[in-house]
Amino acid sequence: MGVTARAILTAGASAWLSAGASACVFNSSGIGSGGSSDGGATTDVDATTIGATTSVDSDGGVSGTGTGTGSTSSTSVDGSSTSSAVETTGCVAADWFEDADGDSFGAGAPVSACEPPDGYADNGDDCDDDAAGVNPDADELCDGVDNDCDDIVDEYAATNAECGGCAMKPFNGRLYSFCDADTPWDKARVICEARGGTLVVVNDEDEHAFIVSEVTVRVGEWWLGATDREVEGQFFWIDGVPLPDEDPRWAWSQPDNGIELNDEDCVVIGGLNSPVKGRWHDTDCELGTIVGATRPMCESDWTP
Repeated sequence: MGVTARAILTAGASAWLSAGASACVFNSSGIGSGGSSDGGATTDVDATTIGATTSVDSDGGVSGTGTGTGSTSSTSVDGSSTSSAVETTGCVAADWFEDADGDSFGAGAPVSACEPPDGYADNGDDCDDDAAGVNPDADELCDGVDNDCDDIVDEYAATNAECGGCAMKPFNGRLYSFCDADTPWDKARVICEARGGTLVVVNDEDEHAFIVSEVTVRVGEWWLGATDREVEGQFFWIDGVPLPDEDPRWAWSQPDNGIELNDEDCVVIGGLNSPVKGRWHDTDCELGTIVGATRPMCESDWTP
């Protein structure tokens, strides 16, 4: 006849064991020093089995195995078994991106792994994974390529201060481009817009001083973003702000609308070889001036 037994281990049992008992048997007949009853299952407990695994079989048999330091346990009932052990590897998976050009920047769909596979990087920031010289850490060059992956082509950088016929200089959060083209005012405006900016609109004295310092070392004259095409004699910047009627930045007797010609509607600032060096005057929007070339001077937003 089957007997169900449960081994109960207490601090008292530990004390009893320490007094010299080497083993004991719990069975249907009582407690003894060993053996088993005819109908019984036994549980053997010794000094190494405190906290050990206990299993109960289909016949009611109970037996103890294992050691007192066990970190896992299992119980089989009616012939089946389960385990509470959890295998821990220490792995924390991360995303890795194929780096075909070996520049430490990957691209494409990630793979998940504990360690980087060969030829993979820990980011997917490359905008051209077939060109090692194109990545977010690359220097921008004047080559028609977005070298630094910022979605802008041939922008200003320490390595790209002159490109497309324009010298570029930053000032107070703006980027200024001084371009070689000899062109009418309207075409100059288009050139600036293609560069992501406009013809220069002078907003304060610091900006004006910077512009003067640049154009007076360059030959020709330079288009400003101002015209009186809408209202003759009233000049407006292209952002709609009027120029003051009396402004000391105009050259002497300017603007004069070409006196008899009566067709000077756009504004330039005199360059190195201009008789009105560093000053404004009005001139013909199509013909420009007779002092060298009349060139685009552009400004645009700039983030260092």
